[in-house]
Amino acid sequence: MRSSYKIASQLLAVVLTFALMQVCVLAIPASPSGTPLFGRLSSNGTQKVMVNGNEVLSGTTVLSGSQIQTPSTTGATITLASAGKLDIAPKTNLMVTFDKTGASVQVLSGDALLTTSQGVKGSLTGPDGKAKATDGLNVSSIGTAMYQDGSKDQDKNGGQGGGNSCFIAGIPCALFWVMVGGGSAVAAYFAATRGNNSSPSAP
Repeated sequence: MRSSYKIASQLLAVVLTFALMQVCVLAIPASPSGTPLFGRLSSNGTQKVMVNGNEVLSGTTVLSGSQIQTPSTTGATITLASAGKLDIAPKTNLMVTFDKTGASVQVLSGDALLTTSQGVKGSLTGPDGKAKATDGLNVSSIGTAMYQDGSKDQDKNGGQGGGNSCFIAGIPCALFWVMVGGGSAVAAYFAATRGNNSSPSAP
């Protein structure tokens, strides 16, 4: 009797272990291509970025299907492994999915610039619901309103060369962050550019 009880307990333990293994596997986002890629986040500013509702440090691994939220004084860049990279402005909320053949960004609020590698198709939908796409033939960049100058510069180069560049209001991103110091000036800048600016009256 005790032997039968012991065997039943062992079988139950095996079944529970197998079930837990299945849950762990399902918890990892599936990649459309079957080969998952891992992104890496780097932040520029004084506050922490949130990934899937959790505050994270620069250098955190980002999985496909993640939700990224940046605070008012901190921007971020996610290197999407071989697929490209995603530049995210302060005070932005978005979703990103990616694999070795494509990357997709849904900007819920704020601004972002998606740069895809050659052979990788990309799509970016802004807060206004308008979608942009890259054909994957060359290194290409697509972005929301704040990044339009950088996207236009890239387009003038025929999708080449300038595709790895990030611009904010026509200023290279790296220089922009140095200029504003990643602090309160960032919040002031975005409050001004995203407000209802009225055109100066003519003399």
